[in-house]
Amino acid sequence: SSVATGQYFAAFQIAALLSALANAFNAAWNPWLYTRLALREYVALRQVVIATYVVALLLLAAAAVLALFSPMIVRIVAGPGYEPAADILRFLAPAAAFSGIYYLFSGYAFYTRKTVQLSVITASVATLQVVLTLVLVARSGASGVAIATLISAFIFAGCAAILSCRLIPMPWLLRRPNAEAV
Repeated sequence: SSVATGQYFAAFQIAALLSALANAFNAAWNPWLYTRLALREYVALRQVVIATYVVALLLLAAAAVLALFSPMIVRIVAGPGYEPAADILRFLAPAAAFSGIYYLFSGYAFYTRKTVQLSVITASVATLQVVLTLVLVARSGASGVAIATLISAFIFAGCAAILSCRLIPMPWLLRRPNAEAV
């Protein structure tokens, strides 16, 4: 219905603020990442790992704040009549955070020029999202679309993280890697 579409769009626009911040951060992140990866030194790689953990936690914390205060945020931003958008925002906010986390890891594929694997991940997750959307919208309406978006964003970020770990050995456990890995 047009009411459900309006509520979804309101929640989407609010969550898009987090996505916009993640996109802006990514513009600065990749040059910084590439510089440190090129050094191939433990200290530089450890800086990348720590920064990745910090930024991922900040994105998830921002999503949690948006989700927790979604009724108040929707009321302020969208106005009366859009209260049901708060339920949708609870799914779209973490989806936006996971999209930002994807950016933290996709840079490895670009740095190593292994973008074919990233394209396969993108196409696969997009296909999954279409299927999930079709199934979940029938069951839960606009919230189903948001749930499909959240699941897909989580998988997208997870696959990008796994790919990056395979492309470049990093001290993810904050321990010095094997000498041949650096």
